[in-house]
Amino acid sequence: MVLYSIVIFKIMKKITLYLDHATLPALGQLIHFLQNKEEDTFRIFCYNRFPLLENVIKYEMGINAFFFNVPLNSAWAYCPENVLTLLNDYALEEYISLEIHANLGHSLTLISPITQLAQKNKNIHIDHLHLYDDGSKEYLDLESLKHTNLHYLLNISLMDMHAYLKKAGVTLTNPIIAQYLWGHFYPTTYHLLKKDYFIKTDFIQPIFQQIEQNCLSIDFSERTLSAQNKDCLCKMVGLNESLQNKLKQSHKGFMFIGGITMYLDCEIDYANELLKIAQKSTSGNYDALFFKGHPTYLSDKFNYPILQTINNIIEIPKELPTEVLLITGLLPSKVGGINSSIFFSLPSENIEHIVFTDKKYYHHEISNQKFIDILLRTECVKEEQIFSWYDFIER
Repeated sequence: MVLYSIVIFKIMKKITLYLDHATLPALGQLIHFLQNKEEDTFRIFCYNRFPLLENVIKYEMGINAFFFNVPLNSAWAYCPENVLTLLNDYALEEYISLEIHANLGHSLTLISPITQLAQKNKNIHIDHLHLYDDGSKEYLDLESLKHTNLHYLLNISLMDMHAYLKKAGVTLTNPIIAQYLWGHFYPTTYHLLKKDYFIKTDFIQPIFQQIEQNCLSIDFSERTLSAQNKDCLCKMVGLNESLQNKLKQSHKGFMFIGGITMYLDCEIDYANELLKIAQKSTSGNYDALFFKGHPTYLSDKFNYPILQTINNIIEIPKELPTEVLLITGLLPSKVGGINSSIFFSLPSENIEHIVFTDKKYYHHEISNQKFIDILLRTECVKEEQIFSWYDFIER
């Protein structure tokens, strides 16, 4: 007698999910997408700041994909319910091989709903996580751990994560540490804005040991993309040909980086003081002036006076990641303005100055001094390139 065994194979569907409500992590994710655009995978893009993205990917590049916005609640980003429904529906008939690209600083709230779904639906398999720095946020948060017992907190946080990834409602003892423990549960790559921070900060070594073998520095150099992919990227993020030509024509240009404050009722007129900084910054002998405002919607009231007052200043769309100008070779020769994550990525010789607000404008426990210490420790700038708000205006 011959016995036959019947094996039923389900189709394996590869899905790549991109999740970010902000700008900088989304840029890192778009670089990955363009470098791997020929890969046979179904893609889901969840971004809030690139309205042209869907048109470029679907109609110019001919790539089929889903597009959703990322919901925000109390300043935290969450995985869209539409994504969870979509994954669950696909998993009814197919095995899902899922690769997730997400904002590191919001990875706990973005990814945990998916891990909890995967606990219930065994057809969903998370193959790899790619986590991208949100900006300066992660480094400022890590500075707050300087006088803590990191080895103890790491052990507690690892136990927390075991429960957190399985069911909703679990409270994390220290979310700052927990976001660096994903590698204990899934193959994970950390894409860091400033890897040198971990190398040069002694007290953070216990955390660095968690990611050291699986972290990369985000590459914003001109070599990171082909000419064709650079063209696609410009279309996706809104760097149009007219603006590109103005940047190309400038050989001694200056770009002012705008700022924002959460203290909208503070004792000074922030918009007026910011305008003074902008006017002083742009008073040099430049052949072109550019202005890049902060990307949040709150920044409009601060951006408008600068654009209206400074003659011939050229606006760079606030949602456009400044790092795109590095990738495309279009960065003006000098950049200066209010403290920003962009100064972690710029060559030091391109930085004219960075202006920090005075002590009374600190935001909660995050002081300007922490930001300055990180910039100096990682050798992004020299002390003579840093100014206080008042000293810069009066000099």
